[in-house]
Amino acid sequence: MMEYLLSFISGLAVKTVDSSVEHGLKLNKYFRYSLSLLYGAILSYLISSIFLPEFFLGILIGVIAARKIDSKEHFFGIISFAVFSFFFKPVISQWIMVFIISLVCYFEEWVNDNVVDKKKVKGLFLKFLSIRPILEIAAIVLSVIYSNFSIFFLLLFFDLGYLFSSKFIKKMN
Repeated sequence: MMEYLLSFISGLAVKTVDSSVEHGLKLNKYFRYSLSLLYGAILSYLISSIFLPEFFLGILIGVIAARKIDSKEHFFGIISFAVFSFFFKPVISQWIMVFIISLVCYFEEWVNDNVVDKKKVKGLFLKFLSIRPILEIAAIVLSVIYSNFSIFFLLLFFDLGYLFSSKFIKKMN
């Protein structure tokens, strides 16, 4: 249960940093870097302690490959993840899974940038794609295959933290 709370907190921290860097939320520079350090440490801990860490490492690599680490603060978060990984020592045994999930994440980022943002589809399909369902579908499929739904719930709680931060920040602005 602690992992779900940490996943929520990391989603909250990631989106808060993102909102400050890219969307005008006024936060002290040191607070932004502290949040980046926090989410890097939490992600490192989670990847070392959860079932199927390959899924979440794949997401992280996919985000990096899609060039979504586009600020000093997010780069600092990735560096803190790498540093904390020396302490938490994640065990990754299925590198092919990391590669596949990285591709899925990259594809989702591509769909968001090139289909959703440019409105190349319309109506219900645009609404469906705009909720970014591809990783969630992958998490559900893996949860069924492995008979362990913690994969899906960890992603869900991260997304809930991300969305909570987004909604809260919109009310502040």
